[in-house]
Amino acid sequence: MTRYILPVNLDVDMNINCFDYYKLSMILSNKELIPWYIERFIGLQVDQHFECSYYELGSSSPTEYEFVFDEVLSTTRIILGKDTILDATLKALKEKKYVLLTLNQKYFREYHKLRNLDSVHGTMFVGYDEESELLYFLENVDNKWSLESLNFSDLEQSFHSSLEIILKDDYVDSWLLFLSRVGEPASTFEVKNNFNRQVRLNIIYDTLIHYLNGVENISRDSRFYRWNGIAIYKAFYQNLTEILMNNDLHEYFKPFRIHNIEKGMRRLLENKRGLIYRANYLVESLSIECDETLLKDLRDLYSLLETGVALYSKFFRKQDKKIIERANVNLKRAEELECIILSQLSNSILNHIKLNIGH
Repeated sequence: MTRYILPVNLDVDMNINCFDYYKLSMILSNKELIPWYIERFIGLQVDQHFECSYYELGSSSPTEYEFVFDEVLSTTRIILGKDTILDATLKALKEKKYVLLTLNQKYFREYHKLRNLDSVHGTMFVGYDEESELLYFLENVDNKWSLESLNFSDLEQSFHSSLEIILKDDYVDSWLLFLSRVGEPASTFEVKNNFNRQVRLNIIYDTLIHYLNGVENISRDSRFYRWNGIAIYKAFYQNLTEILMNNDLHEYFKPFRIHNIEKGMRRLLENKRGLIYRANYLVESLSIECDETLLKDLRDLYSLLETGVALYSKFFRKQDKKIIERANVNLKRAEELECIILSQLSNSILNHIKLNIGH
């Protein structure tokens, strides 16, 4: 048996962005790193394109995302030299390092092969089989992550073709900066398994308070908006709604922008599932006393958002403005309920900290 697979957690409930999932699938294969995860991916922000994210990946805050993983992941850029990309990949995997490469999917995915369709995408390799000459990578199919395989013989062309596409692109500088921030076009990752600490409750408390104090920021030249924390609701039910009510959707937004808005709104749901997970962890693992209605309120919050997000998706298909009005009723109710929930949760955390000082 020559197949070797590094530890991965395929059940991480964060699959909107592959570059987040890739790292978390490695990190959360070690349960001792859960405290690190509990402290992060709580806050949200919405940019001027109404795309929702956890952390800033753009030039306005160039180091935020890079620092998120430093405590638990070691990243090393792959410098090829005389090695082929296959040699470098196999060497790293044999050293128990994960490998992230930017590839042209045309050379190994059937959908893209059949259509001769160039498509540049990051791919995380987690194992290999030398006898069968296969590399194993993480793949999302219908929002479910699994392992898929790529032939050794397809890697070289897929990698170098992706670089050629990027270097010929009109926005090559932006491409390369973005890829650098997420660890592409070629890097290895090691999980730092010497992690040994508990959840820092002050970090969670500060994050929740920051979220509750969420604000709308406007750039110096008034061209760019950004909403943080609780203010993201306003971004959708006020600012985005004003655009949708007064413009033709497909004339105002390019198709990929509409897709990214929908994807970002699904992140709202992902985020609230994460909040439910963290609240349960705080109660069950750290014995933090919370209001008995808290978990029910969190489920109600999720239901409100689930309906609201579904209505926005329906609007993007039918463009019936009455649908937006119904969706925004849910978003406004969710905004009010989340303020109550986060205030209760932050107070519970603060009380726990006070009670345990000196213990």
